[in-house]
Amino acid sequence: MADELDFDGITNQISAALTALEPVKTMRHVLQNSPRYALYAAGFAAAAYVGAQVAPGLENVLGFGE
Repeated sequence: MADELDFDGITNQISAALTALEPVKTMRHVLQNSPRYALYAAGFAAAAYVGAQVAPGLENVLGFGE
């Protein structure tokens, strides 16, 4: 017969995986139950994107660029 399964090791790995997913579950719960926070997250993402696109040109206009 095959070697005995290490149930304690398997249980520990499953527990560690579930613990690692806890922030994802919490964020999903917040976004599903609070549309306002979803809008905030989208707004911050859009602002970060626009900032990343504008920053190089703005540096040149202000004289900080090359």
